[in-house]
Amino acid sequence: TRGTVIVQLEEYLKNLQAEARGVEEHIAEFRKMISEG
Repeated sequence: TRGTVIVQLEEYLKNLQAEARGVEEHIAEFRKMISEG
């Protein structure tokens, strides 16, 4: 049904957002390392 597809899409989006947050944290750490030289 259409409902299941929506639920799956929402789950997928949540996973993407979690991954994006992880990537942002890595970038922040990387920037800190670079600025500290």
